[in-house]
Amino acid sequence: MHVDRRPRLAAAAVAVAAVLSLVGGVPAARAEEGAPAAGHTVVGRLVQAYADPETPGRHHGAAEDPGLLSWIRTAPGETVRVPTEDLGGAEAGATVEVTLGGPVEDAASEDGLEPAHEVLSAEVVAAADRPPTAPATEPVNHPVRVVMVQPADAAAQRSADPTTLADVVAAVDGPVADYWSQQTGGSIRFGVVSRTDWIPSTATCEDPFALWDAAARAAGWTPYRGEHLLVYVPRDAPGCAYGLGTVSGSMGEGGVAYVQDTGTSVIAHELGHNLGLGHASALQCDRSVETGTCRTSSYADYYDVMGFSWERLGSLSAPHVAQVVSYLPAMDVGPDGGTYVLPRWDARTADRAHALRFTDADGAVYWLEYRPAGGTGRDSWLGQLGPAAPQPGVLLRRTAPGQDDDTLLLDGTPSASSGWSADVQVVLPADGRAVPVSGGDVTVAVRAVTPEQATVEVVPAGPAAIAAAAAADGGLGTPGWPATCGLPWGGCVQHFPGGSVYHSPATGAHVVRGVLLEEYRRRGDSSGSGIGYPTGEQYATRDGGWTQAFRWGRIHWSPATGAHLVGAVIGAAYDPLWGESGPLGYPVGDQYATANGGATQAFQHGRIHWSAATGAHAVYGDVSRAYDPLWGESGVLGYPVGERYATANGGVTQAFQNGRIHWSPATGGHAVHGEVSRAYDPLWGESGVLGYPVTDRYPTANGGVTQAFQNGRIHWSPATGGHAVLSVIGRAYDPLWGESGVLGYPVAARYPTAQGGWTQAFQNGRIHWSPGTGAHAVHGPGRFEYDRLWGESGVLGYPVTEPYPTVGGGVTQAFQNGRIHWSPATGAIPVTGAVSRAYDAVGGEAGRLGYPVRHGAWIRPDVYRQDFQGGSVTSSSLGTRVTYAS
Repeated sequence: MHVDRRPRLAAAAVAVAAVLSLVGGVPAARAEEGAPAAGHTVVGRLVQAYADPETPGRHHGAAEDPGLLSWIRTAPGETVRVPTEDLGGAEAGATVEVTLGGPVEDAASEDGLEPAHEVLSAEVVAAADRPPTAPATEPVNHPVRVVMVQPADAAAQRSADPTTLADVVAAVDGPVADYWSQQTGGSIRFGVVSRTDWIPSTATCEDPFALWDAAARAAGWTPYRGEHLLVYVPRDAPGCAYGLGTVSGSMGEGGVAYVQDTGTSVIAHELGHNLGLGHASALQCDRSVETGTCRTSSYADYYDVMGFSWERLGSLSAPHVAQVVSYLPAMDVGPDGGTYVLPRWDARTADRAHALRFTDADGAVYWLEYRPAGGTGRDSWLGQLGPAAPQPGVLLRRTAPGQDDDTLLLDGTPSASSGWSADVQVVLPADGRAVPVSGGDVTVAVRAVTPEQATVEVVPAGPAAIAAAAAADGGLGTPGWPATCGLPWGGCVQHFPGGSVYHSPATGAHVVRGVLLEEYRRRGDSSGSGIGYPTGEQYATRDGGWTQAFRWGRIHWSPATGAHLVGAVIGAAYDPLWGESGPLGYPVGDQYATANGGATQAFQHGRIHWSAATGAHAVYGDVSRAYDPLWGESGVLGYPVGERYATANGGVTQAFQNGRIHWSPATGGHAVHGEVSRAYDPLWGESGVLGYPVTDRYPTANGGVTQAFQNGRIHWSPATGGHAVLSVIGRAYDPLWGESGVLGYPVAARYPTAQGGWTQAFQNGRIHWSPGTGAHAVHGPGRFEYDRLWGESGVLGYPVTEPYPTVGGGVTQAFQNGRIHWSPATGAIPVTGAVSRAYDAVGGEAGRLGYPVRHGAWIRPDVYRQDFQGGSVTSSSLGTRVTYAS
């Protein structure tokens, strides 16, 4: 169970619910008679309560209210009080496991109860039991055991209180039993079955469970057997509430209570809690029945015993009667409303409906009952006590899911908030005025009253709103049938020769006609279209078209495209693009399902693609012409993940799940995706050194792919990954057949080198570029010797030619400061500087010297010599000399 710490509005009467094992001997010790330790886990039955004051102010809810109180009652009889809001809405009577935090001071502890303990976690272990109610055929089906108990600190109050056991028994067997029997048609009959005179207790009202334990042992009371334990404590006993009664989980469970008065109203009220009833409170709103600025006044339903009917015990209200009897002859308002006759409530019988009820779209139930002045019933005092007392008339109450009080009496004649404290006039006006309720979805009007009955008209807002919309339109004609209500979401519809008017509380009334109505009906209109009711009137659009908005979509029509629905998910991308007036134009088909649970819809100039992972995005124009041939969302790019955006040189780009499409006026649109995209994006895409793609990617050698861009290519293979080859490098790479040639695929990005140059490594060599030499590849047998000499940063400098063939099957390549010569017989040997110039002058490897056979070396500090096949070359300060072998 999730612990919900939201604050809770609650009335102010102690009504303890579903007490666990009150008969169990002396309660277990509580940490050496102290508070339970923080972090301790407690398992037990949830017991809840309200603290009842004796004499409330007129609107008690405005005063300090301890609210709904809660305890955990363990099997050995230990009780721990906890904040109600910490229990996450657990039901009274359920078995719960809670982990306790530190003590919490609250209004209840200030009034004398032990402090509560914060709940760190709470879990429902078992749901509340629901014992059956004893059959109504027994003389007493709600037995009561009465015990007089003197709390430990109330000796003085006990001696001053003249109330006797006989007084309490007479109150229960007399007016209290009569009240409940008469209010429930004899189905609930209280009666005292045992009585115990004054017993002392070592407990005080700080711990009501200890008082109830003592009384239970003395009376032989057993919980959950349908019996009630009523304890009387002395008048004005310290720390005691005026009344404390358990709110049981079911009417047949029984319960416990204590009172300090024999008044019929207080005992009947606490036993009402034992039957499972909560409080009857009132709602006041600023100049409104139930909207705007409002306050709940606890107990302020003075007509109901579960409110503050202390002085005048009125009839139990219709919603409370419905809770405690198996029948309630009430009239239910149909979806079209109507006019109903309400007999006087205090003269009700089992064979005639005396209440009227209707349910709104949110599940709130509204109850109407008529309480006139005069007569001999419970409400005969109405109209006799002057303007400061509750008045006779038609009352409107509300019960609703999540409402803290059982019932709320709504103010049918609301005043401004400044006059709330003096406003007790709550009956609906009897002059025929229509009073809006349920947010204006329904109006209630009292059309006539007599001493015996009231005529009430309940009108859903739909038919009136439809009539107004039809009148305002003026072109629909005369309807053949009345409005039909009871449609989904509280809606109504009326059909006319010139169209139909639909209404719902959330959308109002709007006309749908012509081709838009045909499409709307084809889709099941408000019942099955999935777009709900219209939210506005149809309006003219471009090219002679029409559009109309509905709650969850729009229908667009043009002579060229017909009528098509654009639903909410597609509309989330379509509407920001100005719909049919924007770049997409009108829809040309309905939405259809696509890959991975997505949806796509086609428009005149593009499509909108949606998936749960990506949302809805439009692909149109030049981007669409590149996307569609790749099978759209079902292809390699997947769904779009954003809208298209402007890029360099008047271009546009759009991102997809697995890549992007880039378009410019000069290059057209091309997709960059997968491995190529992972190399392109770090180079800033179309804004970077490569510029826009000029082709789609194409397959190359060894399972690779290549894609051309304005300023280079990206080459990828499984062995090397993806790398860009830019224009200056590419001018040497492309003539060598690129990845299919001698160099193979690039294995790294280019990197800067000496003299402002660039170098890039390939599988079988490198390309070196400088402003002075251009770009040349170094590959084949000479590349290893070049790398050993530190490449372009070494003695040879940058290459100035490509490798070229020489005599004897050799290969030579020229560099800025020499050459590397290779032959099968000699291998690759560089010749540099003055030796290289002298060597070239006598014909190089094609002359008498042939190929070099060893690297040059200093034979003396001032003499450098290199040997060749046919001789040697020596360089010194005296010059360079060629020596041939003999």
